[in-house]
Amino acid sequence: MNVSLPEAMEEFVRQKVAIGDYETASEVVREGLRLLKQRDEVWKADVRDKVRQGMDSIRAGRSIPAEQRNLQETNAVAMSFISGMPVFCLSRRFH
Repeated sequence: MNVSLPEAMEEFVRQKVAIGDYETASEVVREGLRLLKQRDEVWKADVRDKVRQGMDSIRAGRSIPAEQRNLQETNAVAMSFISGMPVFCLSRRFH
């Protein structure tokens, strides 16, 4: 496999090898990919946990009707624009 990197990333890899953190550029890239995989796994576990919590709430009768949820989300987005602070909704970022 051959991978191209922007100059700034190449320089970063060279520096990591030069100061002795890693023996080769391949080790630097492997570590970066390992960390990316780990981050993805943490994110997926977090999403699964949130879905489980949501399903548990629904089963327990603690849910918000869709019409009310949409109104709450719309209000949050509006307040985001007014305050200048970003708001995050289920799958998209507003502002």
